[in-house]
Amino acid sequence: MKKISITLLSVILPILLISCDDGPPILPGLTKSQVVVSTNPEGATITVNGKAFEKTTPTYIDELEPGFYKIDVKKSTYLDTTFYIIFQRGRTDTINTMMREDPAHWWKVWKTSNGLPSGPINDLVFDNSGSLWIASNGGGLAKFNNTTFQIYTSTNSQIPSNFLRKIFFDKSNNIWVASSLGIAKFDGAVWTKFTDVNANLVDNYITTIVEDKNNVIWFGTASGGLISFDGVRFNSYTMRNSGLPSNYITSLVVDANNTKWIGTYGEGLVKFDNYNWQVFHVINSNLYNNYINDLFIDRQGNLWIASGASSAPVPVGTLTKFDGTNFRHYLGRGFTTVNKIGESPNGAIWIGTTTGLFSYFGEDWALYTLQNSGLPNNSVTSITFDAEGNKWIGGSSGLSKYIGGN
Repeated sequence: MKKISITLLSVILPILLISCDDGPPILPGLTKSQVVVSTNPEGATITVNGKAFEKTTPTYIDELEPGFYKIDVKKSTYLDTTFYIIFQRGRTDTINTMMREDPAHWWKVWKTSNGLPSGPINDLVFDNSGSLWIASNGGGLAKFNNTTFQIYTSTNSQIPSNFLRKIFFDKSNNIWVASSLGIAKFDGAVWTKFTDVNANLVDNYITTIVEDKNNVIWFGTASGGLISFDGVRFNSYTMRNSGLPSNYITSLVVDANNTKWIGTYGEGLVKFDNYNWQVFHVINSNLYNNYINDLFIDRQGNLWIASGASSAPVPVGTLTKFDGTNFRHYLGRGFTTVNKIGESPNGAIWIGTTTGLFSYFGEDWALYTLQNSGLPNNSVTSITFDAEGNKWIGGSSGLSKYIGGN
């Protein structure tokens, strides 16, 4: 028996090797197969076992003998995708793939070596002329005209500190800057500084800025609650004289009814209609997380809530949508901390987190990370959009521009 086995192997093995050298092993005369190939975006070229196929996606390839095939899908500005498939006789198979963008084409990154100020980027805002303003945590304020950076610091301007949290343009096109040592206002020519010394601020550490429908500027602070400025006088709202549950304010937005929505660090969400205060807490509402990092109101009037903190008792980040009645939580996405929320011109919601950049459109999600995109780091702390719908992303390792994702 042993001699018979050796003899058989010596005959069969060369046959197998020959069939591998010539292409996929086939069984002539049997029913053939076909494959339907679709890609997003469409228009990709197809190569089957090294031979170009004359049609582009979406299309089908028929008259395939059963066997092992290598199918390559290619499209300009996208990364090549390869499939290895064994086709059975008489079957129709389907290839449906999302093409991966080539980061070299779709992304551009600026770092300190390109003139970007040092430190993580806490905020990004475009002005009416299309220049991008950048608030850095340690490097001051920068104005970027798509070519060069003009940097304002505490030594060459009236910015109280180089540690900046927020940039805001009011209805008169003045720029307001929130810093760790006070407020700066710039009208394009003259800087004005506001601190506890000249403006009676209860807290110099300013975390956020917004303007309401009455042209009143509102500021959040790290330990002094809210401050309002009507152009003449600064007024303070704290736990002692208002319905605020905390003096640590992280975010502010104003809705169409001039209601102020206030995010706190550890004490939930606050609604203030200029008369009444209402607190949403994990104890008295369906709010999922009391540690709020950002608030955003979309075009439909929904309030989006970014939450989570590494120092929280349960460090789980959450994205929440509140329609005025119900909270909807988006869980299971791997969020640790959700930092920032924005809406692109096409209506997609973009979410900056410590684990990457997410987009949400309809019910479709996409995740961009250091591994699959041009992001220089997975920590995304700021997002904005230019007139063409391009995404500008700030993080702990630089500034990125992303022209895809539409």
